[in-house]
Amino acid sequence: MNDDLLREPTEDEQKLLDVIMDDYINRENWPNWQFVEATLFQRHHVEAAPILANTPRVSVRGGMGRYGWLRTSSTMFDSPQPSDKVALSIGGMARSQRGHPDVNRFVAMLRYLCERQRTFRPTPDVVQEITVTSDEIRTELSTPGDVSTPRARASWQPSEDDLRRLAKLIGEEPATWKCVVAYSDSGFLVTLAPFIRPYYGVTDVEDYVQRLVAEIAPKVPPAEQSYPHGLALPEAIDYLNAVWRGHAPAPLIRIPRAEAAARLAFTCDSSEQFDSQLSGLCQILDVLTLPDGSIVKLHEFDTYLSNHLPEGGYQRAQEAINTLRSLFTLRAWRQHAADDRRWREAAQRLGVTLQTADWNNAWRRVHLATIDAMSIIREELDDLVE
Repeated sequence: MNDDLLREPTEDEQKLLDVIMDDYINRENWPNWQFVEATLFQRHHVEAAPILANTPRVSVRGGMGRYGWLRTSSTMFDSPQPSDKVALSIGGMARSQRGHPDVNRFVAMLRYLCERQRTFRPTPDVVQEITVTSDEIRTELSTPGDVSTPRARASWQPSEDDLRRLAKLIGEEPATWKCVVAYSDSGFLVTLAPFIRPYYGVTDVEDYVQRLVAEIAPKVPPAEQSYPHGLALPEAIDYLNAVWRGHAPAPLIRIPRAEAAARLAFTCDSSEQFDSQLSGLCQILDVLTLPDGSIVKLHEFDTYLSNHLPEGGYQRAQEAINTLRSLFTLRAWRQHAADDRRWREAAQRLGVTLQTADWNNAWRRVHLATIDAMSIIREELDDLVE
C-alpha cells in the first residue's frame, strides 16, 4: 500500500535503517551491501535481505522504477550484490532514529525552489529558464524563518559539503528529478522544472512524502494488485508466446497438460499446495522451443538471447531469466530442504519469505515475480536479431 511509506518501521526495519544511517553520519557516504548485511547480523543477529525485501515501496507512474525508504545501486532491489551501495531516501532518513539535518534541509530547499517557481515573471514571447544558484540556497537556508516552517528547523550556515549533498538529493528524489543541476567552480546552478509545483508550501517531511506519493503513484492500482484473477499467469504466457511467434514458427512455452495450466489459477492455503503449484509452474518453464525447433532449458535460452539481443536488452532479459531460474532453485530446496545460500537468494529474488503462515501470499509473490519476468523478456524480444 502507498500509505506504508508513512507508517512506523518494524523493529527489524528500524535496525536496518539505523545501521545504514550510522555509517552515513560517520562518513557522509552510503555503505555497501556487504557492510550493511554483516553489521546488522553482528549487532542484532538478524538477516538484512528479508527485511530489505519487505520495506515499503511505491511504483513510480510511467514505469520509472520505485520509491521507498531504501534504494540500492543494484538492478534487482531485492538481491543486491556485496559491492552495491545501499542508501536511504528522504522518506527513509526521516524514519531512522538517528536523524539527519539533511531531511529538513531538503524540505526547506524544496519549499524555496517552489516559491521561486511561483514568483518568476513569465513573458509572452520568450521562454525563460528559472534558475537558482547554490549561493541563493545558502542565503535562504541561513536566514531564520518562522517556527512553523521547516526552514527554521533547518537553519544553519551551510558548508560546501552540505550544499553538495543537497545538490545530489535533487537528482535522487522524484520530486526534483526533472530539475537540472549544473556544477561549476563557484558552486552549482539548479534549473527548475514545473513538476515541483505540487510541493508549493510543503511544511515538513511527512507532508512531503504524502504529496510525493500522490504525485508519483500510478493512478491505476499498483502492480502488486493489478493481477486480481487466477488466469493472469497463463495469460502472461500466452502474451509472451504471441510476441515470440513474430520471430519463430512455434510458441516459446508449451503448456503440456490442461491440468498444469489450471493449477496456476488455484489459490494456495498450505505448504503442500504451494509446493504443488510451484512444481507445476516449473514443469511448464522446463521446456522451451527455439526458432529452429530445438528444445532447450532456461540456461540455454539465456545463451540464445545473449547471441541475439543487444547488450543493454540482454542484461535486462538475463535478470528476468535469473528470476525464472530462481523458481527451480526454490522448488529443489522445498523438495530436499538443504540449508543452502542459493535457495535463500532465490527466495529473496522472488520476494518470498519462508517459512510463512500465509502460503497464499507467498504464491502470489511467486505469481507476480514470474509475470514481471515474462513481461521484461517480452519487451526485449522487440530487439531480437534473427
